[in-house]
Amino acid sequence: MVLRTAGAGDMAGFAELLARLSAESVRRRFFTPGPLGPAWELRYLETLDGMDRGAVVATSGSRIVGMARWHREPGATEAEMAVVVEDGWQHRGVGTALVRALADGARGRGVSVLTGSILADNSPAVRLVRVNAPWADGAVRRGVYEFRIELPAA
Repeated sequence: MVLRTAGAGDMAGFAELLARLSAESVRRRFFTPGPLGPAWELRYLETLDGMDRGAVVATSGSRIVGMARWHREPGATEAEMAVVVEDGWQHRGVGTALVRALADGARGRGVSVLTGSILADNSPAVRLVRVNAPWADGAVRRGVYEFRIELPAA
């Protein structure tokens, strides 16, 4: 597995990754079943600019097997993050590696806080946050674990 910054040439790889996700992975990532979440995500990924919207991918050969992305309002120091890992690559450290690389990249762009929302029944993703940022503020509200991670200085 190799980690790298996502680029403009990754759109086909993003589409293939999202198409390979199980129905359960789609529900966990997009909070809804079916193709609407992945379709919205592809439109969003077209807006990556590396400044206020960035992403990191995990690849195996030429195949994208995971992605972590962040976005913020222009100039803000707080950014929202999201992570998705192909089913066959889950529970193998890919999410942890993506989160760490994402945090480093976002910090390099002036982000000092990452936030996000995870379905409370998505225990692997909740654990990912709690293990990698045990100092994170987090609470479950209406079935969603909402978190806020203050990034340590580099």
